[in-house]
Amino acid sequence: MVVDEVEVAVVGGGPAGLALAAACTDQGIDTALVAPDRGAGWPQRYGVWRDELIPLGLQDVVARFWPVAIVQAGTAPQRVSRGYALLDNEATYSRLLARVRRRVDAPARAIRQGPRGPRLALDGARELAARVVVDATGHRPALVEPRGSAPAFQSAWGVTAHVSEPLTEPGAMMLMDLRDPVPLPRGADPTFLYAMDTGDGRWFLEETSLTRRRPLPFEVLEARLRARLADRGLELSHEADEEHCLIPMGRPIPRRDQPVVGYGAAASMVHPASGYQVGEALRRAPTVAAALAEGLADPHASPRTLAGVGWAAVWPEDRRRQRALQDYGLEVLLALDPEELRRFFAAFFALPETTWCAYLSGGDSVSDLRRSMLAVFRRTPRLRGALLAPARHAELRRALRSGLGIRAPG
Repeated sequence: MVVDEVEVAVVGGGPAGLALAAACTDQGIDTALVAPDRGAGWPQRYGVWRDELIPLGLQDVVARFWPVAIVQAGTAPQRVSRGYALLDNEATYSRLLARVRRRVDAPARAIRQGPRGPRLALDGARELAARVVVDATGHRPALVEPRGSAPAFQSAWGVTAHVSEPLTEPGAMMLMDLRDPVPLPRGADPTFLYAMDTGDGRWFLEETSLTRRRPLPFEVLEARLRARLADRGLELSHEADEEHCLIPMGRPIPRRDQPVVGYGAAASMVHPASGYQVGEALRRAPTVAAALAEGLADPHASPRTLAGVGWAAVWPEDRRRQRALQDYGLEVLLALDPEELRRFFAAFFALPETTWCAYLSGGDSVSDLRRSMLAVFRRTPRLRGALLAPARHAELRRALRSGLGIRAPG
């Protein structure tokens, strides 16, 4: 048996795992990225707010940038001036990978406790011993034990195609077109159009079900997208690169006493009310890496102690309190019909940018998140019953009382 040793082994080569492996290496930690070679990057498209990339020095690894994002929740479009970017997967992957000094081009098949800490079983008879193992393998984690199942799912069907006419003004992308694609029966699930001009008359178009207890089937989403475009007299040609997206929403935070640290979707870092995760994983990586470096500086720290340090950095108390409020937001969205959802987002994006950013990004304090939720509540008097309805659940009522300071029914 061949055994190699490192301080930190990060399992998973997606954006979250690669960002954390790069950040750990930057901290001077002997780090190995354990993941098969992805070649040109990742197959999924990742949209992020460009200001999230600037502090990380990644603002130039974008395939496209739009200074304006459009939200169409009513008769008049709302212009969001926070710039939106499509990551250049190959450039981002190469930039992050260049900072990683040790790469194990193999999947981790199992983990066991060795004499001095965890060991990863690799191909053949190889093992990798590490003081800390991080699982960043996504929604179906390879090593972290999930706690419960996701209460809801976001689903989307997308395609890249030539469109007969532009869907937005030049320099803008469509973040959410919440208008019904066709008249929908009472009680139908709401969906919206997400569209990006990728140049030369080509667009990436995606019909999205924001959140639903059971995912809306892809064929329903495709039919709605085609109906939406046909209703506007738009024709598609040269279709390519179909995309099917299914994101578990609101999966409970894993037990934080596990010997393997989770990161990214494997640690339930997906925003439970928006589905965003990549920007958060990129932004949080330096903070988590710094905490691991501090813990590893103690040569006598046990593997369990170091795992606890990692989990505390991924899910500190403030983040857990934010997550309780975001879970409440998920329950609110699940309760809204299409018209209520339009009113909600019209009020949401009418808030000052700094206010609604606090909710979408998850990068601010509990008090900032509380203010943004209260602001929407105050602006939507006709929705207050729907906004408070989930508070009948005891757990969510506690979140309201501790976070929002609103008296909930019951």
